[in-house]
Amino acid sequence: PVVPTTPQPTSAPTSLQANINLLLPILIPYYPGNSQVLTEDGTIQNRALIWLATNAKLLTYSTEQQIQRFSLASFYYSLEGDDWRQKFNWMTTLSECFWHGVTCDTGKVSHINIENNNLIGVYPTELLMIKNSLKQLSVPHNMMQIDDMKILTELHNLEHIDLTSNNVMGQIPSEIELLSNLKVFIIANN
Repeated sequence: PVVPTTPQPTSAPTSLQANINLLLPILIPYYPGNSQVLTEDGTIQNRALIWLATNAKLLTYSTEQQIQRFSLASFYYSLEGDDWRQKFNWMTTLSECFWHGVTCDTGKVSHINIENNNLIGVYPTELLMIKNSLKQLSVPHNMMQIDDMKILTELHNLEHIDLTSNNVMGQIPSEIELLSNLKVFIIANN
């Protein structure tokens, strides 16, 4: 006789997996590129996603805050944040508006101003996720690499860009003229 087998119960998703499942549909529509990197082990984007998903206050953050925090966490991991000279409040549960060098206007990240702080790595495209609110990107005297400055032209609300003494390569794209709000553009010593 054939003995029927009882299906094994499936385990409920962990709170980490449940939070990732909650975040992915929020982040993917705003993600500037191939969103598969969000779930690939070891990527900067996956590290940022896991950091956000394990945040004890995750469910208290608005959708906009979740997107901002992911964008800034990607910035942190892309630019070796653990080695920054000043990282006051970064990657804490405190509002991202209180993180060193970050300024907000009505809860939206408007300024990133981090000078001479040992930012080392490749410019994170995830900043495009906050392109509607970001007005100032000032990161002089670091070692941030930008291979194609055309990426900056997608930050259409920028009023101030200071990339003095970084590792900016290539030509200034003609599209930079399309940034109608841009008043300051400094790329000296690159």
